[in-house]
Amino acid sequence: MRKISKIHKELIVKTIESYTEADFENTLKRLTPVLRDYHQGDPSKIGKRLLNRLFSTWLNKPQEAIIHYWTVCKLIFEYQYPSEQIDIEVPCGNIGRKALDPVNFGETHADIVVYT
Repeated sequence: MRKISKIHKELIVKTIESYTEADFENTLKRLTPVLRDYHQGDPSKIGKRLLNRLFSTWLNKPQEAIIHYWTVCKLIFEYQYPSEQIDIEVPCGNIGRKALDPVNFGETHADIVVYT
């Protein structure tokens, strides 16, 4: 399992804590060296849509976000899926464990979806 380092976690949080979509290019430029430590593929090839999704989850779930990033990179760079066919944190209704738990009942999300 890929694990985000404490230094990288702090750097990412500091970089994106005030992130806005208007600052995407600068944020990506600052994070590219960090992201390349987790996958050698060029992060800009992932696309703005997916990276925006990742940036938004990074503050709340940094370990999960780095796994999502690594998995998306594998799908795009190694399995040649187009980024347009991939999505992150897709709502999928009341299914799975949350649907069975009356205390934490709520809508679930698929971590990563690849559309065909």
